[in-house]
Amino acid sequence: VTFEVESLLHLCKLCYLAQSVFRVICLLSTLKVSPDIEATAEEFKKITFDRKRWIFSDIKVNVNCERHGVHAFRSVDASASLPAYLAKILGEGVEFTHNDSDLDFFLYINEEEGYFGIDLAGRDLSKRDYKIFQTRNSIKGTLAYSLVRLSGFRPEGNIVDSFSREGI
Repeated sequence: VTFEVESLLHLCKLCYLAQSVFRVICLLSTLKVSPDIEATAEEFKKITFDRKRWIFSDIKVNVNCERHGVHAFRSVDASASLPAYLAKILGEGVEFTHNDSDLDFFLYINEEEGYFGIDLAGRDLSKRDYKIFQTRNSIKGTLAYSLVRLSGFRPEGNIVDSFSREGI
């Protein structure tokens, strides 16, 4: 889902408060994705953004990718190809790393569409550390929240889940 926000602060607030998201990405560029990595890599050359807004000297950056659809490449192939193109935009003083990064770029590929941006949390937000699953039948809080939202539940009503074992 893409949408406009008033400010970067609002996106940061979304990272903190959201209950049904996996990632919050500040979208920098969209691109067309081909079934093969070579044609997709050509699209990487079209990625542009304001370096001065995000990058300072001596910064460590990471590139991750999540891919859905039928392609002749894997997510790791796409994330491994990106640094060569990003290095031209980012310039000197930037180190690409998988560990202890200061800034995380994220490429989300869905079939023929690609969304490139900055992952504001740098991790899967649905994996909150305050929820421990008690049984193997437990569902994630993000799924439970989404189901309640989709059900049309209103605060003045009541909801009973006879299958709930943990209070979710």
